[in-house]
Amino acid sequence: MPLQFKLTKYVHACLLLESEKATVLIDPGQMSFESGLFTANSLQRLDAIAITHEHFDHFYLPFVQQLVQWFPHVKIVSPSSLKAQLTASGIHVDNSTQLIHAQHAQHESMEPLSGGVTADNILVDVLGVLTHPGDSYQVDKSKAIFALPLAGPWGSAIDGIKLSDKLHPKYIMPIHDWMWNDHWRISMYERCEVYFAGKGISFLKPTDGQTISLTLE
Repeated sequence: MPLQFKLTKYVHACLLLESEKATVLIDPGQMSFESGLFTANSLQRLDAIAITHEHFDHFYLPFVQQLVQWFPHVKIVSPSSLKAQLTASGIHVDNSTQLIHAQHAQHESMEPLSGGVTADNILVDVLGVLTHPGDSYQVDKSKAIFALPLAGPWGSAIDGIKLSDKLHPKYIMPIHDWMWNDHWRISMYERCEVYFAGKGISFLKPTDGQTISLTLE
């Protein structure tokens, strides 16, 4: 039986995935928080939060604190390296939730800009339908929706497109493109839409804060 999902991008790498059974927020970062587009009190429920790694564009403590204040029973999944910081802030991390499956995915190298040490990064499969890799292209397979990082000091649009070709998801949701101006973002979205249509893949063209409805088998 087909299942209905709602997917909303809140700037850069922050995604909200909703179904009839659960709502999960992924990578509540600083730019997403400061955009003002996301408001916790607009949600009826929030069952889980997935944080792929500790970089500010994916994790912003005031954002998470606000979410926990509104939803005190929310489950939080994060890398072990982030657990101490969250715990010290009175936030419980629970990687056991069945809503999110997490596994290590190596953060892409930042050399020569910042040496060889990178953040502890996890890949998350959310509600069994969406794969979000954080800052990693070390992905072997994807659920029906792949959150595709398109830009960053550690990667490129071409690298991401080649990875998506290999994974061949049903849908691609572009992420990690806050640094692009609006004109370039629209242009790249349109080029990706045409390219992936030829591969039988639907490339979504999100507008921050606007929900996309999807039907999945």
